[in-house]
Amino acid sequence: MASCRHCRSTVLLGGYRDGDRRYCSETCYSKDAARREVPEVPDTWVEATAREVREGSCPRCQGRGPVEVHTSYRVLSAVVVTAWRSCTHVCCRSCGRARQLQDLALTTFLGWWGFPIGILLTPVYVVRGLMAVAAGDVEEHAQPSAALLDAVRQRLALELMEAAEQGGPNAPDSSAGRAA
Repeated sequence: MASCRHCRSTVLLGGYRDGDRRYCSETCYSKDAARREVPEVPDTWVEATAREVREGSCPRCQGRGPVEVHTSYRVLSAVVVTAWRSCTHVCCRSCGRARQLQDLALTTFLGWWGFPIGILLTPVYVVRGLMAVAAGDVEEHAQPSAALLDAVRQRLALELMEAAEQGGPNAPDSSAGRAA
């Protein structure tokens, strides 16, 4: 099965292609194309900001960290319409787990009602959701994960682009990475 190059959701049927790259939609293609055009952010700046984000307070509940990237999986169906996606959340473990359990419950109760995709995808996404919840117990890294580094890099690059458009300073302060 192919996965979207931008949001990493599963692409079963259709989607959007750009050479060997697959996307779940034209929106994800546009976002990924925009990401390729963003300025390069120095690795040292990304790593330092990611450590600050990881050791800081949770952006959702303002509780103490560590802050990481947590992924939840969701399928919603209604007769012949089925929507599915993988959602990433930059937050503490308890907020991430709450979001994973919420999407798991939605999938369990509302994923089955579409034919045929809902019936086929729901068991896959329920298993993925259960694995994500279980993985939260063993994912204790001393360093920021690759997913957190990527999220911080994207946020810093967007801030650089915004600063350049406004004619402001070349680099935002390091606390700006907390919004990742």
